[in-house]
Amino acid sequence: MKKYHTADKSSKMSKSFQGPDRRKYPRFDFPFFIRYKKGEGISKADTNQGNILFIEKGQELSIARDISIGGICFVTKESFVRLTKLTIEIFTPIKSEPFTALTEVVWQKKKVLAPVYLTGVSFLKLDDDKEFTHLLNMLTELELKEMIEK
Repeated sequence: MKKYHTADKSSKMSKSFQGPDRRKYPRFDFPFFIRYKKGEGISKADTNQGNILFIEKGQELSIARDISIGGICFVTKESFVRLTKLTIEIFTPIKSEPFTALTEVVWQKKKVLAPVYLTGVSFLKLDDDKEFTHLLNMLTELELKEMIEK
């Protein structure tokens, strides 16, 4: 049985449990680059033509741990209170510009051996929603093929 994390509504941190995965959407372990900042809105000028290495004041870089149509888990350097709004950019190999999303922190777990947090967010608003859904459908097909081949 797999170990999962869930958020307690009265707590900033997540709690672990073992049991069947009850997530609404399947998650995929693909390490997309993420650029994020607290609050709402990253203008197209802020994205600097999709250059992942360019960051504005208040922005941070990260790598996704897993992703789904409903949300994404990635590493952050700071602790966020549950329901904090984050604007994130997701860099993928299929598009020169990143996908931009307004998200909300659902859970967070402090890593024991490093001064970082696993942060789970849900998508509130996602630019290019159909294109993003298409990307995740392609990932689903790849994962199914890998499972069948094993």
